[in-house]
Amino acid sequence: MNNVFNNFKWGFLMIMLDFRIAGFDLLPDFIGYIIFFNSLGYLVSQSEFFDKAKNLSIAMIVFSLFTFYQKTNNMGNNYNFGNPVIFVIGLIALIVDLILVYNIFQGINQMASVQNKDYLINESDECWRYYLILCFLPLIAIILMFIPVVLVLFLICLIAFAIYVIYKIFKFMGKCSEELSMY
Repeated sequence: MNNVFNNFKWGFLMIMLDFRIAGFDLLPDFIGYIIFFNSLGYLVSQSEFFDKAKNLSIAMIVFSLFTFYQKTNNMGNNYNFGNPVIFVIGLIALIVDLILVYNIFQGINQMASVQNKDYLINESDECWRYYLILCFLPLIAIILMFIPVVLVLFLICLIAFAIYVIYKIFKFMGKCSEELSMY
């Protein structure tokens, strides 16, 4: 059981960090979603939320295969606003990812509630809110592309916030590993 929540840490790390060399993702998202899928398999009996998340992780494995390599332009970014098909697929993947992560945190909330560990519910809700905010903050960067100085400052803050969110999720999953048991 303890390994399940520890595995979630690594799954989140894989999907939240994006290091690319020549367009290839060094921490492929699909590996993170495979980790989620495997870990959720152990938890489906604990909550229907974990079962929903497990099913959604299959879709995200497929979606994330398409992001393993992304061609970049001369300026080094990989934004492709001109292709509506890629935009729509990316939007669908974002929505599925958010629903998947929401279900993981809701499943943890349900486990914590059954075990009378309300402090874990509060921390789970906080991690979910931070994850949600982190997913939408890059949209502001798109708007700020026309103000380079502000964009650079914003991106520095965004990176710092992303590191903080990863830290919070790592710490939270460590607590879950220690304090939640199968019922």
